[in-house]
Amino acid sequence: MSNCTTTAINTKFCPVTWNLTCLNAGFTYSDEITFKDQAGAAIDITADDFSMEIYDEALTLVHTNTIGAGLEIIGTNKLRVTIGAPVTDDFGTYTHKIIWTRVSTGENFPVMAGKIVVSA
Repeated sequence: MSNCTTTAINTKFCPVTWNLTCLNAGFTYSDEITFKDQAGAAIDITADDFSMEIYDEALTLVHTNTIGAGLEIIGTNKLRVTIGAPVTDDFGTYTHKIIWTRVSTGENFPVMAGKIVVSA
């Protein structure tokens, strides 16, 4: 991985803005998201499901990351997100949303959304 940072979020069940900038075409990037409730306690996500939809500037779906393919649960409350091909194959601005499906409640909602900026 070319870059690795950590992002912690408190979940209020409305999407947190998460912009990924300064990505260079042709590389792969990874980030980790930590899930906590409003009191700062860890939320167990190990039984849950996630997807990440990525759209181009025309709002056409260009890629979907899923568990095992771009998304990985790496701890009780941590999700690793990897951005690479085909998104970083060429420069451009994309939008994304990460959708969280809570197995315990059946809820399905976007938890993060923002832009991905890939430079030449």
